[in-house]
Order: sequence, then structure tokens, then C-alpha cells
Amino acid sequence: MIIEQLDKGYPIQIGLWDPQRKEGHSVVVIGYSQFDLATLRLYCLDPAWPLHYASIWNNVIDVNTYYDDVDKKYRLILILLLFTLVGSIGNAQSFRDSNNMQLGKVESDGTIRNANNMCIGKIFDDGTIRDNNNMRVGTIEKDGTIRDKNNMRLGTVSSDGVVRNNNNMRLGTISSDGTIRDNNNMRIGTASGINTRYAAVLFFFNLF
Repeated sequence: MIIEQLDKGYPIQIGLWDPQRKEGHSVVVIGYSQFDLATLRLYCLDPAWPLHYASIWNNVIDVNTYYDDVDKKYRLILILLLFTLVGSIGNAQSFRDSNNMQLGKVESDGTIRNANNMCIGKIFDDGTIRDNNNMRVGTIEKDGTIRDKNNMRLGTVSSDGVVRNNNNMRLGTISSDGTIRDNNNMRIGTASGINTRYAAVLFFFNLF
């Protein structure tokens, strides 16, 4: 499956866990080499390590293709999440306007960057939203309620992606494929690979 998808031009995210599943990590596979019948080398982009100027990958994984013969206690559990991306890998976790111009991105730790890759804020695991000066500008609650820095309720985003203001008026939608539409169903942007609640803050509520 890995080779088949890479041959189609699709990068693949691989999740890696220790046997007890207490710790994990993930990388994006962008290419491969088949050295013999038993060894497949995967070329990866690893967010835990820097990417040198002259390199297009910064990690490799050698896979024993006779996988079932490996002692089970040494197995890595691989979860393959196919990225159906059009264009480059850089589209992952990005948000774009209606003309497909990149507005910025949200990194895996919640850091928000603008189109110039400048940090403009961060969304923390507890839902707190802070600007680049570490000032609290709002919160996203688990039920989708969005509040400003004074804890005033601004609106909500439902589990099905409907965004509403504080008066329960519909502002727009965020579809499962990341398409952002306003209340007139006009496409106003995309949020590829971004949590729906994050996308609601970025497109509908001016917290920054």
C-alpha cells in the first residue's frame, strides 16, 4: 500500500508507537527505494529534526517487508494516513483564502503562523488562545464555544462544522474536506488538516 500511494504522488503520514503505546511520533513519507526483496527504505520528513538546505528529506525508515516473520515484541505499529493533497506537502495544516493564497498555518503544537511564517499566536491544549506577546486573546471550549479575552461569548462551532455568532445567527460552515463557506454559501477559503474549531477562530472571529 505504501509503494502504491507514493507511486501515485501522494505523501503518507506514518505513526510510530512503542509496543506499550505510551509514546509515539509521526513522520511524512515522501519517497522510497527498494534495495532487495526484504528491505524497503522510506525517505521521510521528520518534524523533530532540522531539514538541511541541500536535502529533501531528513530521516529514513528501513522496513523489513517480510514483516510477519519479525518477533512481535519488536514490532512498530504503523498507522497509514493517506494525505490526499494536491500540490506540495506544505499544504498540510495550512489555511488559504478563496484564491488559494496561503494565509498561514497551524503547527502540530498549536502555533499559528502567518503567510510570512511569523508566529502570531498559539492555541494551547486547554483551549487558551494567546497572541505573540503571550497575552490571552480568547478561548475555545470543548463544546465549541468561542470566547474573547474578557470571557465574553463570541459564538460557537458545532461538531458538524456550522459556525454561529453570539445571537445564534449562522455565519458559515466548515466542511469535512476543509472548505470554508460564508452564510451565502460562497467559498471564502480552505483549512487543510486543521481542527475545525481552530479554523472557526481563524476565519470567523477576529481575535488577533
